Amino acid sequence: MSDQTKTFAEGMYYDDPRDGAPDWVLGKVNIQVVKAIAFLQAHANEGGYVNLDVKRAKNGKPYMELDTWKPSGEARQAEPAKADAWAGTGTPDKTAVFPDNTPEPDKIVPNDDLPF
Repeated sequence: MSDQTKTFAEGMYYDDPRDGAPDWVLGKVNIQVVKAIAFLQAHANEGGYVNLDVKRAKNGKPYMELDTWKPSGEARQAEPAKADAWAGTGTPDKTAVFPDNTPEPDKIVPNDDLPF
C-alpha cells in the first residue's frame, strides 16, 4: 500500500488498553457516530463491508486505516457469491447466517422471556 494514499478511519479511533486492564482486554474503540456512519457509507465495498486495519504509527500511537486490498485471480471470482448472500432487500441469505451444522431457530424469543 506504499504507492497509495492512506485513508484513515474517520470517526473511529482505537486506543491501547488502559493501565491495569486485564490481559483479555485487547484495546478500546471509540466511535463518533455521525462521522463514522458517513465514512462507512462512503467506503463500503460491493458486499456492504468496510475493512479496517489497526496499525501502529512510528510514534507508537495506534490508528485505523481503510483496507483497500482486493484479491486477484481465482479468489476474486469466489467473492461475488459471498456478497450476493447479503445483497438485495437487506434480509440475509439463511445459508450465510446458518451454516449446515447450525440449526435455524424455530422462533425469535421476546426480550421479556430472556433469563437475564
